[in-house]
Amino acid sequence: MGVGTEPVIKPSRRAARLRAAGRVLIVLAGLVPVVAGFLLFVRTYDVTVAYRTAPVCGTSAAGAGADCLRLESGRVVKKKVDTDRENDLSSYKLVVVRESAGGDEYDVGEPFFQEVEVGTTIDVGVWKGEVVQISYRGHRAVKPQLPWLPVLGVALLIGVGSAAVVHGLHRSREGLRDVVQVGSIVFTVGSFAGSLVLIGAFQWSFPVTITVAVLAWLSTVAACAVVGRLSFGPARAGA
Repeated sequence: MGVGTEPVIKPSRRAARLRAAGRVLIVLAGLVPVVAGFLLFVRTYDVTVAYRTAPVCGTSAAGAGADCLRLESGRVVKKKVDTDRENDLSSYKLVVVRESAGGDEYDVGEPFFQEVEVGTTIDVGVWKGEVVQISYRGHRAVKPQLPWLPVLGVALLIGVGSAAVVHGLHRSREGLRDVVQVGSIVFTVGSFAGSLVLIGAFQWSFPVTITVAVLAWLSTVAACAVVGRLSFGPARAGA
């Protein structure tokens, strides 16, 4: 009997090993575009916040022909407070008129808002023709930058790669297409929106930004894997 059962057991184990190895290869292949997406994310972040470490125009540190941060004078012409009474939240805004252009509205923190009055002259930082920040007596407010095209590239790379990773982590063939399709949409949309917020709006320090981005990706991968296993896993299939 042992001889009769041997051919049945060995191919089953061999097939299981091959399937496991195949899933590992799919995960590794998916990680390639994911890593490329994160590298593009880092590059986009560096370009977007380059003004922070750039020399101020007109100083000795600003070499001839080098990119520099031009400081212009701006005058506060209006202060606004928008209150969300339902959630007990307030947002503070300043309308500032530049010396070389018209007025624009900036979101600022409450300390910045309280420090200035209508008529106060503040510094307006201009980087490559675009306003990137306003500042006054140690207070600073960033104007959101929206690098649409690079962020779209980040989203596509991470979306495609993550779909492959989720494919490799899904052990059952049942529901595989649904898991991959939903995962690709979640990762692409999430990467696009998240990158715009982290790079364009928040502009936190690099360690914080990259940590949040990586943790968000890992959490989403884990969530997709768990949902896929609970919805289409072997236990579900046999129910």
